[in-house]
Amino acid sequence: MPHDDYLIRYVVFLKDTQNEKSSIVLKIYPTNSDVYTDHQEQLHLIHYLSHYKIAPHILLTFINGYFCNYIQGNILNIKEQQTQ
Repeated sequence: MPHDDYLIRYVVFLKDTQNEKSSIVLKIYPTNSDVYTDHQEQLHLIHYLSHYKIAPHILLTFINGYFCNYIQGNILNIKEQQTQ
């Protein structure tokens, strides 16, 4: 079964700058991804978590994706993802 690695993501820097505060992310879902993912539920969860500042703000949605603001972060390795 496909997972998030199959989604297409782009980071767009506005005003021709590398300033991360002025950048947005474009997320495009692949064809038939709605078979294994409820995109409306995903957007609802992102919106809910954004109120707690642990997810990006959704700026615009469309049929097969959305734009959101960019949040600086670090990619966790498997040991950092484990809870104790």
